[in-house]
Amino acid sequence: MSVKDILAHIAWFEREMIGLLHQRTLAGSDLWNLPSDERNAVIFQLNRRRSLQDIRQEAEAVFNNYLGN
Repeated sequence: MSVKDILAHIAWFEREMIGLLHQRTLAGSDLWNLPSDERNAVIFQLNRRRSLQDIRQEAEAVFNNYLGN
């Protein structure tokens, strides 16, 4: 996996975790129901055609949302 792919995965997990923290439940994306390897494969496919710039912007937005900025 490339740096872009890893960053896309981190952004996805952090976005999901923010949602879970806000809801304070175990609800979230249906991807959480998949085994880790399958979930990672789906996340890869969902993000593989996105640009590094787009993924970096999403990662920054997710991070800033978590910090409340």
